[in-house]
Amino acid sequence: MHLNLLFDLDQTLLDFHASEHLALKEVMEANGQDFSEERYRFFKQVNKSLWLEFEKGMITKSELFEKRFRLLFEECGCDTGSMELLKINDSFIDCMSQNGVLMDGALAFLRNIAENIPNAKIYIITNGAERNALGRIASTGLDRYVNKVFISETLGTAKPSREFFDIVKKTIAEPDESFIVIGDSLTSDMLGAKNAGLASCWFMPEGDTAAAVKEYDIDFTASSFDELYDIIKSWPAAHMHRIFGKKENASYFDREGAYLIPVSGDKVGIVQTPKGYFLLGGGIESGESHIGCIKRECLEEAGYEVCVGEKLCSAETYCFHEKFGFFHPIQTYYAGELRSKTASPTESDHKFLWIEYEKVKGKMFLEMQDWALKTAFEKYRKEQPCTTV
Repeated sequence: MHLNLLFDLDQTLLDFHASEHLALKEVMEANGQDFSEERYRFFKQVNKSLWLEFEKGMITKSELFEKRFRLLFEECGCDTGSMELLKINDSFIDCMSQNGVLMDGALAFLRNIAENIPNAKIYIITNGAERNALGRIASTGLDRYVNKVFISETLGTAKPSREFFDIVKKTIAEPDESFIVIGDSLTSDMLGAKNAGLASCWFMPEGDTAAAVKEYDIDFTASSFDELYDIIKSWPAAHMHRIFGKKENASYFDREGAYLIPVSGDKVGIVQTPKGYFLLGGGIESGESHIGCIKRECLEEAGYEVCVGEKLCSAETYCFHEKFGFFHPIQTYYAGELRSKTASPTESDHKFLWIEYEKVKGKMFLEMQDWALKTAFEKYRKEQPCTTV
C-alpha cells in the first residue's frame, strides 16, 4: 500500500493568482481596456463567487466562463452584447496555461517527497479547465513528480462532491486509509475529504482555525511546506497514534488504558457518566493485558461479554488532573463487538448507550477519545472484523 497524496493545485502548489494577474492584463489590453489593480480585485471577487456556485452545482462551467468576463467588461462600461466572451475566456486560459507560477518552495518540496519517501505517490486533484491545469503543471516542472492529474472538467464532476473522490479512489485502487487530501480550500478540499471519508490536511490555514477544524473534521494543518513535509513523513504513524495536550516541564503520572469501540450500523456503544461520554474500557491493572482489561471493564461498566478484535489506533494526552496532578493517560483502542449481557453493571454511575455516531461526534469528554472514535468509525463502519481471543 502506498501513501497516496492528493494535492490541490491552486494556492497549494501553484500560485494561481500570479498567473491570473498576468493573463487578465493581457486579455483586457487586447480588448481595448486598461488593466488596473482595482479591476483585478473586482475580477477575483466575481471569479471566486462563481467558482463557489459551480462547486455547489448551481451553474455550469460554460456559464462560469462567460459570466465572469461579462461582469468584468460591464464593470468597465462595455456593451458586452457583441463581445465573444467565451473566446476571450479561451485566450485568458491559454495565457495562464503558458505562464504557471510555483508557490515558493513547491518544487523542492515535491522533490524531497519523491527522493525521501519512496512509498509516496503524488496526485493532483483540481477543479478547472484541463488545458489551463496541464499547461501550468508542465510549464513549472511539476509534472516530473506527479503520478496523475484528476481535473473536474475531465471527470465531469467537481470537488467537493463525493463522486469526484470516488472516481479518484477507484482509479488509484487502494484502501481509503492510504489517502490524504491536502489543500487550501475549506469548501472544496476539506469538505471534499470529509464527504469522501478521507484524511485531510489544511494547507496555509487562515481565520478561525479551531472552528474550521471542527466543522470540516480536519486531521492536520500546516502553515509551510516544511510543516507539511513533516506531517506527510510521519503520517502513517500519526494516522494510528496521536498526541494531545502540551507537555509541561513537570513529572507526569503515566496511566495506560485499553478501550473497545463496538459499532452496529450507524451506532456506537459508549458509556455515559455524570462527567460525560466515554469509551468502554479503562486503566490497565498490574499484570493485566489489554484484552483482559477490556473484558473486565466491559463487564463492570455495561455487564457485557465482548469479542475483542484488531487494534485500531492509540493516543496519549498531557493534562492536569484534579486527583493525579500532571497526568499522562496512554490509551489503545480496539475494534470488537458485544456478545451477550451476563451481569448487571457494577459501576452504578455508568450508563451504557447505543447512540448514533453523528450525535456523539465531537462530544466525548476526552478529546483523544473523540479522535479515536472518528478514526475507528471511518475505518470499519462498513465492516466489523472480529477475531475472538
